[in-house]
Amino acid sequence: MLILLRAIAPLAAITLTSIAHAAPSVGTRSALRDRDAHWAATNDQRAAFASKGDPAASIDASRIRVAELYERFELPIDVSGTWSNPFDPTDIAVDAEIRTPSGRTHSMPAFYAVDHHAAVVNDAEALTPTGERGWRLRLTLTEPGAHRVRIVVTDDDRRVNSDWVTIDCVTPATPAPGFVRVSENNSRYFEHDDGSLFFPIGLNHAWPGSDLGVFNVDRTLINLAANDGNTLRFWLGPCFHHLSLETSEKFDEFGHAGGLGWMNQSAAARVDRIVETAEVLGVKVIPVAFSFSGWRGVAFPRNWHESPYNAVNGGPIENAGDVFTDPFVRELNKRRLRYIVARWGASPAVMCWELWNEVSGVDDYDSGACAAWHAEMAGYLKSIDPHEHLVATSTWWTEGDRTLDGLDELDFTFTHEYNAMDHSLAHYAAARDKWDRHRKPHLVGEFGNQEFDSSNADAAYGPERIAVHNALWAGLTSGSAGGALYWYWSHGERDHWNRYFTPLADLVADVPLNKLELSPIDCRVASRGGAASESDALRIPGAANSWRPAPWNQPNTVRVDRFGQLDHPERVPGLIHPTALDRGNPIRFEFDEPTHPGALVVSVRGVSGWGGSRIEVRVDDEPLTSWSFDDDDEADKSEMSQFNGDYTATIPAGARSIEIIDTGKDWAYTSYRFEGVIGPGMTPVWLTAIGDADAPKGTTAALVWARHRDFHWGAKRAGIDPGPISGVTLTLPGFDRGDYEVEWIDTQTGAVIDRAPARRDEGELVFAMPTLEASLAAKITRVR
Repeated sequence: MLILLRAIAPLAAITLTSIAHAAPSVGTRSALRDRDAHWAATNDQRAAFASKGDPAASIDASRIRVAELYERFELPIDVSGTWSNPFDPTDIAVDAEIRTPSGRTHSMPAFYAVDHHAAVVNDAEALTPTGERGWRLRLTLTEPGAHRVRIVVTDDDRRVNSDWVTIDCVTPATPAPGFVRVSENNSRYFEHDDGSLFFPIGLNHAWPGSDLGVFNVDRTLINLAANDGNTLRFWLGPCFHHLSLETSEKFDEFGHAGGLGWMNQSAAARVDRIVETAEVLGVKVIPVAFSFSGWRGVAFPRNWHESPYNAVNGGPIENAGDVFTDPFVRELNKRRLRYIVARWGASPAVMCWELWNEVSGVDDYDSGACAAWHAEMAGYLKSIDPHEHLVATSTWWTEGDRTLDGLDELDFTFTHEYNAMDHSLAHYAAARDKWDRHRKPHLVGEFGNQEFDSSNADAAYGPERIAVHNALWAGLTSGSAGGALYWYWSHGERDHWNRYFTPLADLVADVPLNKLELSPIDCRVASRGGAASESDALRIPGAANSWRPAPWNQPNTVRVDRFGQLDHPERVPGLIHPTALDRGNPIRFEFDEPTHPGALVVSVRGVSGWGGSRIEVRVDDEPLTSWSFDDDDEADKSEMSQFNGDYTATIPAGARSIEIIDTGKDWAYTSYRFEGVIGPGMTPVWLTAIGDADAPKGTTAALVWARHRDFHWGAKRAGIDPGPISGVTLTLPGFDRGDYEVEWIDTQTGAVIDRAPARRDEGELVFAMPTLEASLAAKITRVR
């Protein structure tokens, strides 16, 4: 069931012809107040927002009803006073003071809204005003019992209060789970107020991108919930789309922009609909307050020229990067955040506040200034949000910004990752690194590949969208707080990959991760009795691609055992940098057993046009061969593709180490393939696991993800089909007591395909893996 809502402004563009687009820049609070007052006096549309009179407030007690625990509702209030801009809390501020049955007192800001009705007319979104406007107060009560509430109005230096009213709150027969928190027992994970696990599974729908407008987001939410997804992420900026809260009237395409310091009512109402639909469907949403391109003017994607903060549009600053340091801009940022909390902060459907989308893309990005801004704004949010929503932010670097991610004011870390050959490896690397550094929950907030959005995506990668499947399960067994949120929302309905959500959702519904002590552990191949060929290839696609210090952007040694298992595959870079740079990352493979005669194939899929690259192969520390990829056209600063292809080095028998080094001037995208060097035990499976050797009886002791090493989108694009792997036995070290049962699940369908006891052998848990063709998961329960 969907509901129509209040507060959505007209679709037709409203031009503000009486407002001079060439107005001088407004760099102070008083100057903006003066401009707002002038507009209110000279423009009919602005005058409709203004008010003159003595401050007063009241609550219509006759319309108050009993509230249910964690039910969001709107309290009928009436407010008068004198103001020009109701979105400026220095002009007029309206708050509720709430006294709970337990004696706690807190406040909740109210907000000004223009009410509208949303409908679909001729297959397009149509928004029409209802004629109602005024102050609104949304509340959610989190304690049963009698609550006392009054309205406080601050009109410049005058302050008035309404009479107190009483609102009773009861616990329904089926209580709602409440707001999302970091788990008190296992801080890798999220939980609700009632202690139940919240494990995000979902995707992005950053903005409405079709004629259906917000109803297109409705459709995404319905499909998401129908397939057991529970999380949707969207943006409240920059200026180019229908959800942007602040837009310059000069560049307004959608009507009712308002300009600097004014909240776009059509956008806010669309967000109302998204949040209310999410509440009905039981989905959590992640609204993002700011996005980098609105503060970016020097490179694509850029929208700074449209920003109401830009001095050329009458804003307070000339340089977008001053967003973090200009005092007046910071004040305006807080106004926006106050409005966001007031309008949507009462909803338990809001998972968290994400302050920025990919903040590192802002012009002249300065990590220290950005971190100071975040500490201030996150602290401000926590001071005005009575429901204490989690606060986070994101960068466009896979490795993140360590200064920013380490802030105590931010409750968890995000990763955004694009263009890896094997996304699950990149996500695993980021999750492990960020947990080790910050000890906070981690979530991949965006991922994808530019090729996914190309016209040949269906032909090249098929409707399976393997990357989506793998990123979900990598989230589970990397110790992340949820599955990765896919970027290309338009693919979900067309390709039906939403079906991948259900198997993971079913599994975590039965495993209270927030109550257990599971964390990443080793899972190894103990033996392989099935058919294996000495010529089986060990393909290593590489993990993350990035240009900054990171665990994969440093010299690394990876051990390779007799089954072709790597102890740290996430440390193998997908982008190799020269040793002369601080991010130089030669990769050294050390083999437990001497190599068989074979070959190393280095696949190149792009070389720097800023100097070229030179890749050298060394065997047992002696040079074997090298390939030079010279940049002969130094004037052309773009990625070179003429060197793309495979480069083969013959590996002799008996080698114990093979190292790949970039000794050139700049980087190259690479992946690696060892042919024949492992021998007949070669087992092309990637194993990740979380577990607890001390798990209590009757609980889940471990979760294992077994994925064919060639089951990823890069291998599919290359035409590589995973062959079945049979006769494999796995082991988990450290499980030296108790009895265990292993249940194997097909991760693509959710079907249970095997259930059998495991055995203990010299402190290790040993169990058989069914024939692996693509991807399986094992749930291991301690039964005694």
